[in-house]
Order: sequence, then C-alpha cells, then structure tokens
Amino acid sequence: MGFTSIPVHGAEKHIDVTRELFIPAYGGLTDGTLANLGYYCVVNLLDGVYDDIHVTFKIPNDWVSLSSLRVILATTVAVGDFVWDLGSSQAAEGEAYNTHGGTDLANVATVPATANQIFLVHVFGTVIRDASKGDYVALWFARDGGDANDTLAASLSVLGFLLTYTAEQ
Repeated sequence: MGFTSIPVHGAEKHIDVTRELFIPAYGGLTDGTLANLGYYCVVNLLDGVYDDIHVTFKIPNDWVSLSSLRVILATTVAVGDFVWDLGSSQAAEGEAYNTHGGTDLANVATVPATANQIFLVHVFGTVIRDASKGDYVALWFARDGGDANDTLAASLSVLGFLLTYTAEQ
C-alpha cells in the first residue's frame, strides 16, 4: 500500500474570517445608572447631563484588524437625536496603559422611529484602529445630554458594544 501525498498547505491557503465580540455594558464603570430594560441589564445615560460608561476587554488572539465597532442601544421614545463621544486606550502587557488610543467627539445620531427598539450605532471613528492581538482595551462611551444638539428627551440605554473583526483562520 502506497503513501498518498499530503495536500498543499500553508499561510497562502488560509482564508481570514469575520468574527464578533460582544462586550456587555453592565460590567463597566459608569456615571450612568445601572438598570433593567425588560430583562436586559443596561446602563442608562440620562437626558440633560453628561453621562458615560467605561468597559475593559482583551483583543482576541486571532485578531487581524477591526471591521466595525457598534454600540447597542435602546430608548423608550421614538424621536430625537443624541450627542455621543467615544475614546479608547490600549496596550499590551509590559506597555504603558495609554500607549495607543484615540477619541471621536461631538457626534450626533438619530434614534429609530420605533420606541423600545434595540438599535446599533456605528462608532468606528479613530479608536481601536491600531490594536494588536492580546492588547488590553479601555473603551469609553458618553452621551452629552446637555448639548443643544441632543434632542432625545429620555434616557439612552446602553446594552453593550459589538466589535466585528477579521480573524486569522
């Protein structure tokens, strides 16, 4: 019985895949209010004030690059805009905690036309672009409810963040 040849294999034969990482809001430090939205655990960012949430997570070991970063939100009203800020710091073990990072400030997003609907807002901006495998990331998201352009007359509930990335296969 003869030995059959091994199929061609190597880095050029691998195809990268897209993966998602959910980062819950309730695990972070917040100026907002921890609350329940139905059975969901959320952080409410209040109307009329500057409220924020901070979460920390680790970049997966199969990370190649960031595809998108979205914040998962809900509100009890169906009309209005909200003003948001975003920032991040990231570093690997042995680096200063703020080696990399960025901010994206004074953005405006519109609430969908249906109250109580979960919706996602792309918050890609300048954050997490230079992250590497294994980096520790501090992500900060804020609502400036006191800004004149923030017309949402209700709390903004943050369920978490959805990070979509290209992964090694």
